[in-house]
Amino acid sequence: NPVKQMAVNVYFENQRIHSIQVFGNRFWKKNLFGFSITEPEPFTEIPLTLDNAYGGQDEWDGLRFPYANNGAGKGFIWEKENVPGKPLPNLEDPSNLITKWDQRPDPAGVGMCPLNSARVMANVKVENGKLAHVSPRLFNVAFPPMVLDSVSPGQEIRVEGVTLNGDFRFKIPSISLGANISVGDENWNDQLKIEQIGLIPDKQQAFLTLRYTYQYDVIPFEKRFCELNELKNQ
Repeated sequence: NPVKQMAVNVYFENQRIHSIQVFGNRFWKKNLFGFSITEPEPFTEIPLTLDNAYGGQDEWDGLRFPYANNGAGKGFIWEKENVPGKPLPNLEDPSNLITKWDQRPDPAGVGMCPLNSARVMANVKVENGKLAHVSPRLFNVAFPPMVLDSVSPGQEIRVEGVTLNGDFRFKIPSISLGANISVGDENWNDQLKIEQIGLIPDKQQAFLTLRYTYQYDVIPFEKRFCELNELKNQ
């Protein structure tokens, strides 16, 4: 049945790590006291993409310009005169819901997170006005709450609110792939590690991307070789 709003929750090992609130289409309208938000329109399905998160474009002095943290979304308003009829985002952070037209939150979502203030604040440390530390997590494109320290075979990811047939569940499989790498006279051989877990709930599918990290100096025309192999007893 159609609903006006609902929550999407992501769990790792039964602990909720991320949540977004999903609304039907809403718009700003003018009233006697300023502006208010229309009731959400009923919906049965809304894509959980940045197009439906906060962002988009507005017009100022005859020019259109995007919201720096997400130019693809909706809801961004720069001038008060542009408020009436402007759509609000369908996806919001439940701990920071929009109540004012000039509120400019970071986009909410469950997919790829743009390089916005949330990612920067979570991963960059400044002391005495100087850059003190940059975490490698800054370059992870997941929304910060969905970046995990590690995962192990058998652990479960569960998502509420994305399928008609109950929660979507995915258990981390065992990885039995290794990489045999040669660069000049140097050799590396070890097990690949999970870099990313992608979920496609409407197709009841998931995918993994794997990585193996090594460092070498690039020498022109030096022979480089990489072979994937199945590891035994993994």
